[in-house]
Amino acid sequence: MIKRKEKIGDFMIRIGALTPEQVKDILRRQKELEPHKLFGKFAVELGYLNNEALDEYIRVQEEIKKQELAGT
Repeated sequence: MIKRKEKIGDFMIRIGALTPEQVKDILRRQKELEPHKLFGKFAVELGYLNNEALDEYIRVQEEIKKQELAGT
């Protein structure tokens, strides 16, 4: 199911790639250490997320954009 404007952390929790605790930890570390680094890149570097899950999020976001452009 495609959800519009879903944040990456919420998406990863929904598909089971991350736990809510991991998302909180990533966001905390991101804020403290490197606020300008993308969430997905930070999650992969920490070993919480694999590239396949990140690719799936990107694919879903591209599908949402296509649907919005098509007016559906």
